[in-house]
Amino acid sequence: MKYILLILSAILSATVGFGQSNKNGQEQISQHKQFIDRLMGPQLNSTANSKMVLSERVIAQSTYDNYLSTKNDSVKIDYVLNGVSTYDFNKMLYAYNYPYSTSPMFNYLGVFTKPQVEYANYSHWTINPNTLIYGFYEKDMVGYDINKNLIRDTALFADSAIYPNMTYYNLFNVTNNIDTSYSYVYDAGVSNNAFKQFFSYNVMNKVTKDSIYEYDSGSWYLVSKTFYSYDASNNLILIDNFSNNDDTTFTLPLIEQVKYTNTYDASNRLKTVHTSYFDGTALTPSVIDTFAYSGTYPFHLSWKEYQYDAINSYWAPMTYMTKTLNVAGFPDVINIQTFDSLSNSWVPSVRQIAYYNANNNPIKLDEYIYNFTSFPSTPDFTTNYFYETYNNTTTINSTLNSDKLTLYPNPSINTINIKGFEKNNFIINARFYDVSGRIISVQTSKLLGDEIQISLEDLVKGIYLLVLEDKEGNIICKKSVVKL
Repeated sequence: MKYILLILSAILSATVGFGQSNKNGQEQISQHKQFIDRLMGPQLNSTANSKMVLSERVIAQSTYDNYLSTKNDSVKIDYVLNGVSTYDFNKMLYAYNYPYSTSPMFNYLGVFTKPQVEYANYSHWTINPNTLIYGFYEKDMVGYDINKNLIRDTALFADSAIYPNMTYYNLFNVTNNIDTSYSYVYDAGVSNNAFKQFFSYNVMNKVTKDSIYEYDSGSWYLVSKTFYSYDASNNLILIDNFSNNDDTTFTLPLIEQVKYTNTYDASNRLKTVHTSYFDGTALTPSVIDTFAYSGTYPFHLSWKEYQYDAINSYWAPMTYMTKTLNVAGFPDVINIQTFDSLSNSWVPSVRQIAYYNANNNPIKLDEYIYNFTSFPSTPDFTTNYFYETYNNTTTINSTLNSDKLTLYPNPSINTINIKGFEKNNFIINARFYDVSGRIISVQTSKLLGDEIQISLEDLVKGIYLLVLEDKEGNIICKKSVVKL
């Protein structure tokens, strides 16, 4: 029986930066400006400079069952040079809001092969579902190229002390977009499943199609195609997958299996996701997710999910999540409710309370489970996050004059344009730094004429340092950018 690994639902997990200061008003603006001015320094010349910035990243997390007085899940992380970690404020559904691993293939997260934790390896301990004993579960080891593209990922599970269980390899094109992925699943060191995936892109470097092939009896066979569409603001509005998991002969035509249709608000934030699945006869509606936001916050403050009841032909409410914000503007109380069809009302299910350190990184997440009448006074589970500070060193090499470049509009809400490049600077890498010196967003763009367009969608409002590099790593310019 063929096995096709498709994790397309990851579009609900938006990557969110969180490096802003917790100060408000003019004090926050002043601190941002002082930092940016310090990094901007004098106009760049051809001399190489080395800057060292103290940053913070997560190195471990541990979840504790307060009633059983036992650990039930832990992770330890080792980093590559200057590796960063990014917390996901959109999910806030469970302890794993630091996504340690981004599957290198069969997974669309807006940017392929970009984990939110840029680790060298991580080790994972959890409770064995068969023995109910807490112990080692897996170790994951990755490799990157000089552009921090994830080129290798090897997973080693507890049942295989010598041979890897899964290995992924990625190849990238000249624009640092993933070109081809290979996936292997092993049994005692021998590959018994192999897949490869090819990607196509539009002129804005957005993926438009991927094709998956499975290796069987000495040949590669097409088993899946997925198409991606965008609106005028480059928001992903459609994911349409065609495959046929029941075809053991590799001869039947591909069938439309799943479709995601997305809408966005005026600030290009995900508003709704309509999901349809193949029911054996036709593609039918299945789930609707709706998201609500407040002000300019990039993460949603409420999420509702409805499931289609085909028998009664109506959308049945399923889950409702709301968040409150602390004085620094980060979620501190998360309430999750489920719908009770008997009382025709939302009823409490789970409550989480998040605590943060001075850098606005979460240090503890308490989870309370509703017991049909009330929440307990003691949390059922507590997750602790542990951090390290490190010197984030960035080497500056500049041979180009930035006086010729024009950046507009600035300030901006969604995108900025930079005009005046030389034709030989075909590929441009853009890095955004926050007030603490952490890299918040990395993008690669191709020149259209002498101009590029860069998205600000991953940034929360504030002032950032934008560093532009050519494909050889030479600094073209450093600019102060204001996100509204």
